[in-house]
Amino acid sequence: KVQRAQSRNHSRELLQYAGERFSLVGVETGNAYTLGLVDFVTDVSLDTTRDIVIDEAIPFWQIAVHGLVTYYADPVNTVANPERQLLRSLEYGALPSFILTAEPSWKLRYTQSSHLYSTLYTDWLAEIARCYQTINQSLAGVHGQFIVDHRRLADNVYATTYEDGTTVVVNYGRRLYWYAGHFVEPNSFIIVAQEG
Repeated sequence: KVQRAQSRNHSRELLQYAGERFSLVGVETGNAYTLGLVDFVTDVSLDTTRDIVIDEAIPFWQIAVHGLVTYYADPVNTVANPERQLLRSLEYGALPSFILTAEPSWKLRYTQSSHLYSTLYTDWLAEIARCYQTINQSLAGVHGQFIVDHRRLADNVYATTYEDGTTVVVNYGRRLYWYAGHFVEPNSFIIVAQEG
């Protein structure tokens, strides 16, 4: 019978071994003990808990690890609202990801991957380019920085501030929001650089 500590130690040994042999090592939804041993983490959920006693989502994991390891959000083409996923990625400092196939996804129907319903890469090329361009233009300057503040500014409006003072303001609402001399359009975002 394998105990939790044994499993953790085996995983760490495997990651150390991989790190000695490969230029990049990553994990899917990694546990805390993997963070010093990997270059990236994939499938980081940006969804909040649906618990009725939680009234405000706080991206604690992202605040703790941004600047220490690169992380990718759940694949854009597997969520119900890709535009909201992009906004949440901007708010949480996550890079976008996609699950893609060279063949139509209907060919996965009777496989272990039958839950993937929109994966044909040619259908997603324009969206991939748009997502990566948006994230790169917006977050490239803060990629290796720590998140020093995350707060709710108003209903459906959130701000994430990085160590150089750059703030990402995301408006999930239906109304225009005014922040530091800038309008934030509904379902949009702005980047406000530190003055001086």
